[in-house]
Amino acid sequence: MFAIFLALAAPGDLVTQVVTEDLGEMMTPATNPGSWATNDDYPASAMREEREGTTGFKLAIGVDGLPTQCEIISSSGHADLDTTTCRLIMVRARFTPRRDKNGKAVG
Repeated sequence: MFAIFLALAAPGDLVTQVVTEDLGEMMTPATNPGSWATNDDYPASAMREEREGTTGFKLAIGVDGLPTQCEIISSSGHADLDTTTCRLIMVRARFTPRRDKNGKAVG
């Protein structure tokens, strides 16, 4: 599993902060985690209501480097922000798979 905390700043100032836990040998992002969520992705209702928060999530990654599951491990306190985070991550996140001792990709 790969754990990331995505920090959503005040509307208009979306900032992505990635913090990884030391879980032993891990896959590394193949794409910039800062591009996984942008200002354009912020839910309109949350922007109008000036809601913000930090959503922590855990991903399961397949041997192809694509997420297979997203689990919220620390809620922002707003269901729409949490749901949007996992939806975007599942579509946009890409990882470089780990390799076993024989060079075979592993999830």
